[in-house]
Amino acid sequence: MKPPDSPHPAGASVDLTPAETPTQPADPPSTTPLGALAETETSAADVDLSAWETCRRTLKAELTDSDYVTWIRPLCCHRRGNRLLLGAPNRYVREWLLQGTFARMQELLAAEEGDLEVSLHVGTSEAVARIARESSPPQRQGTRGRTSEAVVERAQLDLFELERSGQFTAVSIHPQNEFPTLLTRIPIFVPGRARRQRARLDQDHSLPFRTSWGTGRKFGPPLTVYDEDTLMALGRLRHNMLIGNPAKMPYPVSKLYASDEEPDVHVHVVLCMLSDIQAMCGTSVGGRNNKLRLQSVRRLAATKIELNKETRDKVRFAGTTIDLVHVRWDVYEDNAVLYVQFSPIMAQWLERAYTYVDWNVRRGLRTDVGKSVHRFLSGQPRKYQIFTRKLQATIGHDGPYKYFMADLREALQQLQDADWIRDCAILGNGRKQPHKLVVDRSQVAEAVL
Repeated sequence: MKPPDSPHPAGASVDLTPAETPTQPADPPSTTPLGALAETETSAADVDLSAWETCRRTLKAELTDSDYVTWIRPLCCHRRGNRLLLGAPNRYVREWLLQGTFARMQELLAAEEGDLEVSLHVGTSEAVARIARESSPPQRQGTRGRTSEAVVERAQLDLFELERSGQFTAVSIHPQNEFPTLLTRIPIFVPGRARRQRARLDQDHSLPFRTSWGTGRKFGPPLTVYDEDTLMALGRLRHNMLIGNPAKMPYPVSKLYASDEEPDVHVHVVLCMLSDIQAMCGTSVGGRNNKLRLQSVRRLAATKIELNKETRDKVRFAGTTIDLVHVRWDVYEDNAVLYVQFSPIMAQWLERAYTYVDWNVRRGLRTDVGKSVHRFLSGQPRKYQIFTRKLQATIGHDGPYKYFMADLREALQQLQDADWIRDCAILGNGRKQPHKLVVDRSQVAEAVL
């Protein structure tokens, strides 16, 4: 779908048109942004923002007082090297600026510093600062002559038009380190190689699991810790919550998720390039790495989790199958644009039943066992103990026990070095006295960014 009089060139985008569209579009939303009277936020004082301050003063002189207060003053600004990132409080402000004023802003900024790369985003000052820290440079090529940012921007405008037509309501979200608590406690993402899971499949080619926290089966391709990294990265890249009729979502979902009391459902969405996921995971971009990551996204989309009535922490149903994400993608020469929609149950978990999994600590761990243990302990009390053989079964490790124990000791040392664990010990001799892990994180601050 192409927005009327769009200032952007027509380009490739993910088709976000749902199965049916309303015959009468809703009234266009108000263009007055929230917090329009707030002063512009800027980044730390030691960063040179003089070019932006000069641009702002010039715009204040050129625009009416009303336009300046409504559209320019609410912007936040962050700089990283020669990249200047501007943040609008909502999509309506961004859309208004893109109709012409943003081009004038680029002209003024270029007059101050000719090598500045200027981009316009939607989000709080903290969210835009995180984009500045974690995203790849905005001018990534490889999409048939168009920059990757332009491709995503086109898809974002399609999503914006669907919202304006009354398909759903979009609310900006600013994810941190949330991960569904239940998924920290069941062996869905197994450490080690995927092919080793084949021997554990049942007659339905599903992977059964039984832990103290849940019982069920996982259907679909084998998932490993690599796929868990992908899911966590996508969770950190979420930018909108869509609220509305299940059938009106860009990827329609079952009406079983709705009820008479709550006819609308929530889904969380991501519009990004494959290279954005790679940057979040700290993986080099291009070639085989991109192919492996796209395969990982597709595995997540093909996965269903069956939870039965014995499972704790689940939402709404006594027994059901749950999708993790729905995905649409377009692949180009060496990149891909992705639309990822977290299922309603996943959205509820991320809103109401989540655990903080410190992403920076996880990225520093060198083994799959280390990441699995870190994820599991994140969902437990700060003072916690568990028999190590039970821990091995809970994270899905099916290798020799002695190798698991070696990896566990290495992981615990890394977690202590990262100040994530205050103290820990492995008690028992492993024979008459079974090994038991005792962990104390009572004075460790949780990172949420």
